[in-house]
Amino acid sequence: MNALTEYFHGPEGRRIAYRHIPGNGPTLVFLPGYMSDMAGSKATALMDWARESGRECLLLDYSGGGGSDGAFADGTLSRWRDEVVALVTDRIEGDVILIGSSMGGWLMLLAGMELGDRLAGLVGIAPAPDFTEWGRSDTDKDKLAAGETVYDDDYNGIALSTEEGDRIAAKLGDKGIVFMAAHGVTVTGSSVARTFDRLYYLERACRVQVIARSTGLPLRRLSDDVIAATVRQFATSNTDTAPLHFDSLKRILDRDEPDYKN
Repeated sequence: MNALTEYFHGPEGRRIAYRHIPGNGPTLVFLPGYMSDMAGSKATALMDWARESGRECLLLDYSGGGGSDGAFADGTLSRWRDEVVALVTDRIEGDVILIGSSMGGWLMLLAGMELGDRLAGLVGIAPAPDFTEWGRSDTDKDKLAAGETVYDDDYNGIALSTEEGDRIAAKLGDKGIVFMAAHGVTVTGSSVARTFDRLYYLERACRVQVIARSTGLPLRRLSDDVIAATVRQFATSNTDTAPLHFDSLKRILDRDEPDYKN
């Protein structure tokens, strides 16, 4: 049986539609992407899994979307962040895990900083925070473009055509990673193992950046010489650790969750 849609009067009296099922914590809170809502396939799949697993789950529609009041054009990230935080504070007891899809990945970071100690974890599904703009100077962007990572700031909406795919591929060129403005990250590699390894360490680096910048304290930057030396070390290393890393993860899955093969 589907959870019934309920309503919460959030900041400035806006009526926010949400669905909630009780269960064990931490509570799973799903934050949909741009122009998406809680009727989407990811949200409903999460709710179904939570119900089957006995987990508490909360879905919502931002103001201006789905069943919530307001005009979508009036929405902002800070407004939607405040709605998420207000709803969680009013309806949920205990810790939460924020799950953000696409633009919801940006919102989960903003809401997570507001929730503080109540935040038990973050799960990003093709998250699209603007990492390259957040606290980066033009010089930093030039350095990104000169290395393995390239930044694509020509967001043209959802990539539904081969032309858009070709444009992004051309932007990527011989680089391994492309940050796409307001859309997410694409990571490439010569094998599944090397692509996963690159994505894993990229996610770790971004996570450290978010945590460090969220403190508001001055950051200690490495010198250009140290950065260049580190890049050379990776480039000239004779040890290919990516297959070893990937194989070790598969052994963990074989031991703990063997059903993944099915």
